[in-house]
Amino acid sequence: MVFTKSTSRLYYSKVTNPGNYGYMSQSDAETSGYQLAPKGNEYAQP
Repeated sequence: MVFTKSTSRLYYSKVTNPGNYGYMSQSDAETSGYQLAPKGNEYAQP
C-alpha cells in the first residue's frame, strides 16, 4: 500500500500526515498513472 498525491501524480511509501494523501495498492497507483516520487522530503519518503 502506498500514499498518493493527486495534484502531483506521485506516490510515497511513508508520509508524516497520511490524512493529506490517498491510500491504495502500489499496482493500482501505477495503473492509474501515478509514479514513484524521485526523492523524499521531511514529510514524505519514496
